[in-house]
Amino acid sequence: KRALIALLTTRRSRNLRAREVLSTRFKSVSGGRFRRRSLATCSKGSAFACSPSATFSAGSCRHRAAIPSSATSCSSTCSPACQVVSAGSSSHASDGAQAAAGGADRLFRVWNVADGKELHKVENHADWVLSLTFAADGKRIYSAARDKSTKVYDLVAKEPLLTFSGHTDGVYAVGVSPDGKTAVSTGADNHLRYWTPSGDAPQVRAVPAHANTAYALRYSKSGKILLSAGGDNLVKLWNPADGALARTLEGHSDWVYSLAVSPDEKLAAAGAWDG
Repeated sequence: KRALIALLTTRRSRNLRAREVLSTRFKSVSGGRFRRRSLATCSKGSAFACSPSATFSAGSCRHRAAIPSSATSCSSTCSPACQVVSAGSSSHASDGAQAAAGGADRLFRVWNVADGKELHKVENHADWVLSLTFAADGKRIYSAARDKSTKVYDLVAKEPLLTFSGHTDGVYAVGVSPDGKTAVSTGADNHLRYWTPSGDAPQVRAVPAHANTAYALRYSKSGKILLSAGGDNLVKLWNPADGALARTLEGHSDWVYSLAVSPDEKLAAAGAWDG
C-alpha cells in the first residue's frame, strides 16, 4: 500500500512539473512591445519541434505576428519561412509564413502567422499528435503520433501523401533532412528509424538509440548532424549519412525532452526534467 501511494505521488509530481515546464508562452513584437499569448499546457511526453531556420521552443518564439490564442497544442512547429526576430527588431515574418500545432485531439492545425487565419485542420491520426515538422520548402508537413505512425501531408494539394508504419510503439519525434530525401522518427520503441518520404515510405535503417523512450530529434541546419534525446537522460549525436553514433553527451539527471543546434553547428543544447 505504501509503495502504491509513493508511486502515485511521484506520478502526480511529474505531471505537475510537466505542466510547469511545458506551459509555453509565445511572444510577438508589436510596436516595440511584446504581447504574450498562452499556446498550451502540455502533459508529459509532449514534444516541441522547429524547422532548421526557425526557433520555436518551450521558452520563446518571437514573431511580428502573434500565434492565435485559439491554438491548443502539445506539439508545435514553425515553417522555414517564419523568420525569427529579437526584441526591438524591425524584421517581419515572411509573407505566407505558417505555424502548426497538434495534440491530444488527434488533430493538427496550420495557421498563417501574419494574420492568425487557420489554413488547415487535419485529422490524420488515431491518437495524440506528438510531433510536427515542416519540409524545407514548406509544402509538406510531417506528423508523428501515439498510434505508432508517422505521416506526411501535402499542404498544397490538401491531402495525405504517405504513412510510415515501421514503429512498434508510439512515435514522439519526427525530423526531415534539409534536402527532403530522408525522414527520421523515434519514440517508445527506442529506435531511430530512417525512411524515404516517397512511394511506400520504405525504411532505410533502424538504429537502437536509447535505453528508454526517445523523446526528441533535431537535425542541424546543414543536415550533417542529427541529435536525439530520451528517457535514459542522454543526448546522442549521429551521422545521418550512415546512422553511426558520433558522440554521447551526458550531464542531465532526468529525461531529456528538448534539443537545439546552433546555426554554425558548434553548439548543442538540451532541456530535461531536471530543470
